[in-house]
Amino acid sequence: MAGCSSFYSLLRRFYSSCTTCSYTSDVVVGSVKALVWGLCWALFVWWVVLFVWLDLPASATSSSVDQQNSFQLKVAHSSFFADENATASYVLYTAPFVVLAILALLYLELNKRFPAKSRTCSKAQRRWTRIYRCLWTQPLVVRGPMGVLTGIEILGIAGMLLALSWMFVRSAVPQFYLIDAAAADKLMSPADIGVKKWQLKLLASSAILGRLIPFPMALLFLPVTRGSPILRMVDVPFEQAVKYHRWLGHLTMLLVSAHGITYAIFAGSINSVYLLGEWKDNGISNLAGVIAMLAGTVMWVTSVPLMRKRFFNVFYSMHHLYLVYFAFSVWHVGWSQAGEFLGAIFLFFVDRFLRFVQSRRPVTGVSARLLPSGVIELSIPTHAGFRHNALSFMFLNIPGVSRIEWHPFSTTSSPLDGSSQMSVCIKPIGDWSLSLLTKLFSSSSAAPKSAQTSRTQISSSEKSATMSCPFAIGHLFAEGPYGHESNYFLRYRYLLLIGGGVGITPFLAILRDLLKRHELRQAGLPIDVQLIWCVRRRSELEVLSEIRCPSKLQPVLPGDYGAGIGIRDTQLSITVKGFITERSKEQPDRSNNSSTEAAVCQSDNTILIESPLAIKSECHASKSSHNKLSLSPVIPSKNPWMAAVIFASATGFVLISGLFHLYVVAPSVCCGSDGSSRSSSSISSKNGGSLTKPNFPTALEVFLLFVSMFVGIVICGGGVILAWSKKQGYKQNALPCTAASALTMQMSKPAATNNREAAIAATRMNIQETAALDLVDVEANAVCEESLLDQCTIAQGTRPDFSEIFNGAAVKYQGDDVGVLVSGPEGLKASVAAECRRQNFTKPSWSNSTHFHFHSISFNL
Repeated sequence: MAGCSSFYSLLRRFYSSCTTCSYTSDVVVGSVKALVWGLCWALFVWWVVLFVWLDLPASATSSSVDQQNSFQLKVAHSSFFADENATASYVLYTAPFVVLAILALLYLELNKRFPAKSRTCSKAQRRWTRIYRCLWTQPLVVRGPMGVLTGIEILGIAGMLLALSWMFVRSAVPQFYLIDAAAADKLMSPADIGVKKWQLKLLASSAILGRLIPFPMALLFLPVTRGSPILRMVDVPFEQAVKYHRWLGHLTMLLVSAHGITYAIFAGSINSVYLLGEWKDNGISNLAGVIAMLAGTVMWVTSVPLMRKRFFNVFYSMHHLYLVYFAFSVWHVGWSQAGEFLGAIFLFFVDRFLRFVQSRRPVTGVSARLLPSGVIELSIPTHAGFRHNALSFMFLNIPGVSRIEWHPFSTTSSPLDGSSQMSVCIKPIGDWSLSLLTKLFSSSSAAPKSAQTSRTQISSSEKSATMSCPFAIGHLFAEGPYGHESNYFLRYRYLLLIGGGVGITPFLAILRDLLKRHELRQAGLPIDVQLIWCVRRRSELEVLSEIRCPSKLQPVLPGDYGAGIGIRDTQLSITVKGFITERSKEQPDRSNNSSTEAAVCQSDNTILIESPLAIKSECHASKSSHNKLSLSPVIPSKNPWMAAVIFASATGFVLISGLFHLYVVAPSVCCGSDGSSRSSSSISSKNGGSLTKPNFPTALEVFLLFVSMFVGIVICGGGVILAWSKKQGYKQNALPCTAASALTMQMSKPAATNNREAAIAATRMNIQETAALDLVDVEANAVCEESLLDQCTIAQGTRPDFSEIFNGAAVKYQGDDVGVLVSGPEGLKASVAAECRRQNFTKPSWSNSTHFHFHSISFNL
């Protein structure tokens, strides 16, 4: 920590001293960033090359084997561990992931302290920037079995398949040749051992497939490490990376199944099925492998799309078998070979421990509001140091609804609004969300009884609803925030936001963030935004009434589609189009901006379910009503401390594991428990000599490995977390009573009255009176505002014509890059991706045409 702080201080001192020559300082800082970025990629490529080159059975020629073995022995030259094979395995395959994570955190901290400044780029630089972005944002495959695929994803899939094919062929060809030749110096003749050649080839294939498994398994846990520094460095959020976990999971289980089935066929062909149940004291344990394969198969079957969507709780519960799969996989191969796939898994367990620490702290003082559209808005208090961005999301657990279920929700508030609360929106469409709505309305006349309860029934009974203690949201637990490391939508001057149903929630945060940034007069912001929203019913559009858009941010001609007409860099144009797919003759035409329906929906349906801290005095009078626990900053957002946690955990793991092998495993080589000499098994070394391996039980050795990981992460890493908590000095009790909490206490009084309409009116009056006290020169600064709902153009009983929408955008934004953000069902995402691909590949001049960059922010486990 001291070294990192000194480095940052030195770099910042140099950066400050170069204020007269900003170009030089920017070049130096940019060079340091580029160096760290290059080191990260070089380390990852080096790890892949080592895996493909070294992590194989015997190859065709003895010279290549000798070269590989000589390299491993040079790396493994250490007396700290009892097994030199294990030393080489952990140094070559596990250590690079730990170093990569620390370098990634260094890069993230440099970006945070020295943000890049926008400068004028040459035409060639802009071209290469566009090409690089297209690798990540250009959909090439749209409706394939793997969904929408971009260029970088296709390259990654092709690279993985080529690497595995090369590894298999490179090992299988020479081994099959030796079997066919029946070389006496390499392999026993089939006649000598009573095994046919095809059986030997089957056994060799099984062994080679088993050696391929660590490669995808080493990457399997990386995408589901929610706070992974590696994914944050490349700005790949968890909700996007989870599909990579699915792909790697399918590939891993295909290899595991092929490995297990081929070996089972071999064992059956030689009448030795009992081999599948062997658990040897030393070496490969077949029974452990069978148990790992069964656990993996259960996870695999329950994670197919049909099972995952229809029986999500079963999928979620069965996926905790990953602990069984991991443990018995290590028992199957032994602790030395486990180092080949332990790197990303170690980082996953560090992240899982951090998540556990954060999620055990309750958050109180949560308020809920039922919006006119039927959506529940939760406002969660946050500490002053808590940071999130417009595309963040949180995992929430509400014990009053379910103690075991965690659900992800996008934030709908901007981090720039200056509020001490963060809001999320929940649409009651599932069992959990409907149960939450039922808890909020505890009166039997107002509470919805089933999932079929309509929004009309809820609205008609709201006036007679009575409040009881809202234990459903009295407190909750939270994890996060997660999401994109940067607000990538700010790099585009023009945005096309396309949402379906509840997929509007991330766009609410984006719009609020853009409005606040334009209000603050920030430079280089998007100046034209089109929002396309598909809903089933008109009432869902009422969510847009929550966003107020000042007229001063609108251009003079917001409806003109001429390129550059009426648009200036200091102005923001927002165009909203709503498409109602449900055909209804009773709904009036809103093309003339009629406010009849809005007045009906907004009159009494926005009900204050719980003011922050308001119900405490009613339900828990014995407790202090002004105390609350808010969301506090988390370690993953503090890059130096996160690096310290990873370093301390890895150091503790290495030290404890080494001490175990020095003082527990190694003494077993010399003498047993009775002082007599113990036998040891001699294994061939990498350079043709021999290495003495203690006759120590593999199962106990692996158990010591698990103990070392636990001590390293929980004790050593936990010590850093404890030091960080002490340094921050966050009180676990309550926040001091501020003006906001005083206002909340005033608001709670009318909310407790029996007359609900009077309570709501009095609450609104208190809000207006308090806000009036804080305003200065209201008349001079008053700005006419209207909601996005008032600006919305509604089309009834139809769906958007994306061809027409994109053609209009291509003309309007001629020659510019347009950010296309999609949030909604898979069908909507595929349709938009197909139109982006059509627009980008049918233009006569690629460099001068409008280019649409596709971004999916749909969250789908």
